[in-house]
Amino acid sequence: MKTQIQQEFEKPIYTREELCAKLKTIFKKHIGRENPITKQTLYTRVFGSPENYDAYELWYNWMKMRTAMNWLRRTTKYFIVSKPSEQYQTIWEYFIVVDDTDADTYRNLLTGTRKKINYMLRRVDKAIQENFAEDVKNGLAD
Repeated sequence: MKTQIQQEFEKPIYTREELCAKLKTIFKKHIGRENPITKQTLYTRVFGSPENYDAYELWYNWMKMRTAMNWLRRTTKYFIVSKPSEQYQTIWEYFIVVDDTDADTYRNLLTGTRKKINYMLRRVDKAIQENFAEDVKNGLAD
């Protein structure tokens, strides 16, 4: 049985370049929507068993991985797309885009994000126009 300290030293820490290289190797086997990798499997292949991490470490590692995937998407030919699994909508899958059907998955995701951003832009204007801060200050915001 390994001690907590031994387990801590076995957790990988990657630079951006190392993480991107690891993702490139993994995604060479996940090209097209017919051959995706799930979020959990991807995480395990990069960082090992999720059970070895606390909630903050899981979140932090995933944010680093998302950042690396975004970097690859912007700067390389590894255009990684994500989508919910057709069988289980709460399970996300990732793959390299191949055709317009794959690209539509990404376009739809961006369209949804754009709608959320536009909504929040309207909300910030409303916060100023209706002086939300004053209601918060006076205990009237709830």
